[in-house]
Amino acid sequence: MNKTGTSLSAGGICLALLLVSMPAHAVRGTLIGHEVTGTSKICFYRVLASTQALTIKSYQLCPLAHDF
Repeated sequence: MNKTGTSLSAGGICLALLLVSMPAHAVRGTLIGHEVTGTSKICFYRVLASTQALTIKSYQLCPLAHDF
């Protein structure tokens, strides 16, 4: 038993460790355009069936691909 009076099972601990150690699956987007606004650049990416945006400094180059 832990301090709260509940017991932790080995299965529960294993499940919690498994969930924490699972990598997040990112979706890769490909660059479709960009727009400069002031000191920022907004890079637009096609991700599956939608458009996602990444904001960077205006002097930086947009990556050709980005994981979302």
